[in-house]
Amino acid sequence: MSSSPDKNVVEVYCNDIISMTWQGQNYLSVTPGAQYSGTPTAQKSTNVWTITFLCDQDSSTGVAQTFNGWCGGDGHEYCPTSGDSEPGELSFAFAMECVFAVNGGKYNVQLCFGQGSKGMRNNWWFGSHLVVDSQELVVRDSSGKEVAAYKMSGDTSELTLTKI
Repeated sequence: MSSSPDKNVVEVYCNDIISMTWQGQNYLSVTPGAQYSGTPTAQKSTNVWTITFLCDQDSSTGVAQTFNGWCGGDGHEYCPTSGDSEPGELSFAFAMECVFAVNGGKYNVQLCFGQGSKGMRNNWWFGSHLVVDSQELVVRDSSGKEVAAYKMSGDTSELTLTKI
């Protein structure tokens, strides 16, 4: 284990997200024994949200199981670089409350983030009960009606949500 936690950064590109807030201690899972500091933070610059979390990169199945439970499992999770349908191990996971501004309305979406690794590189997982077929994020109003859909794409430390 390192003397201080690793700095882990992921970027989310989306024109319609107007705020992003960590959902609190109930939505933070860290591998037992791993060192971490503070909480996940999100900063916006134009249409890019930069999320930072200081945490060791020691993976466990327990964190992946927690992430899978938050999101709904296979089909509700996306990793642009893994090739797997859901993570088997993650170092940490957390959830952010994202507010989307769409067609004059504001809609809350819980979006979960988890970091794992594949081979020698780290990768980020993204998930939500509103992810469909591991390809799209569907934003719904309080009655469940679809108000917008976003194609998910990205890279190792990046998620792009492109309105369909």
